[in-house]
Amino acid sequence: MADPRSKGRVLIVDDEPSLRDVLSRHLAREGYECRTAAGVSDALALLAAGPFELVLVDNGSSDGTRE
Repeated sequence: MADPRSKGRVLIVDDEPSLRDVLSRHLAREGYECRTAAGVSDALALLAAGPFELVLVDNGSSDGTRE
């Protein structure tokens, strides 16, 4: 169940753990409920479990989706 004090749910998708961590901590301090994913398959699983108001995606993902 979502925290009623949350400004919204944010999904951060990036293959760099340090960037996911920094963004997640900063947004959490601002009142957002954050989830993180290392790649597309993890992100899809999280999206299937429930909605997010914002999804931040690294467009240079190294999980096989880069052209």
